[in-house]
Amino acid sequence: MDDLPKIDIRRLRRDSYLDGDRRWLGWRIDGELIASVLITASSQAVDIVGEALGRELATTVELDYVELTFGRRPYFRCPRCDERVSLLFLGDAVCRHCTGYRYLSESLGAAGRLQDRRERARLALGLDENGHAERPRGMHRETWLRLWGRYWAAEDAVAESLSAA
Repeated sequence: MDDLPKIDIRRLRRDSYLDGDRRWLGWRIDGELIASVLITASSQAVDIVGEALGRELATTVELDYVELTFGRRPYFRCPRCDERVSLLFLGDAVCRHCTGYRYLSESLGAAGRLQDRRERARLALGLDENGHAERPRGMHRETWLRLWGRYWAAEDAVAESLSAA
């Protein structure tokens, strides 16, 4: 699911795609262009025209806004189920629910989720292949120790699950 091309309304807003201009978006994997779409936005809808995953794509997606204290937050309206979503997956330009895609954690068993938690803690620490990491300059010592605590808790949970099996 993470490798699939998707349009994020938050990115479109941040990068000023919603200002009424026509702009191109492209996605590459290993240098190969896998999707390219032209985005044309108005205040009510976004037109998406191009090619994604070897299929032609031409659709208009309505926008919905949530009023905030200071401004509004835009969302897509999924063309298939009419849900308010932030991401549309290219190919059909529909939401995650309509595509049937699942999050990684939903497809892992208990042991897999523990190993995933350990891996995320390892990445947060910046551990090298020898299990060594230095506290980044500017990081509070308390934060550094909390990250190590998460890592060792995940490591212990993985070891306990393996010994129980």
